[in-house]
Amino acid sequence: PLNFHAEEFETSLMLHLHPDLVDMTKAVSEYPPYSLDYEMSTLPMGALSESGVFGDATVATAEKGEKWFNRCVTNIVKVWEEFLDLPTDESGGLYKIN
Repeated sequence: PLNFHAEEFETSLMLHLHPDLVDMTKAVSEYPPYSLDYEMSTLPMGALSESGVFGDATVATAEKGEKWFNRCVTNIVKVWEEFLDLPTDESGGLYKIN
C-alpha cells in the first residue's frame, strides 16, 4: 500500500528527532482511496484522510527513525560531495555536463 503522509516513515523520524511532539496513542493506520491525480491537486490532506494519516503510523519507532535519518543524512552528504567535485571554470561556474 501507498504511504503518503504522517505514516511509518514520517512518524518514525519525529519519534527520533522530537519524541515530545508525538502521541502514539493517537497513531492510526489509514489508507484512503488514492488517485494519482491527488499528487497534482491543491486539496488539503484533510479532504483525503479523516485522520490526516495516509499510511500506517502505528508501526513507527524511534529506532527506525534514527536509522532512516542517518541514512538520509549520509546520502545528502554524498550528493553534496559529488556536487562539490564537479569541474568548474576559472570563475567558479560549473562546466556543462553531458
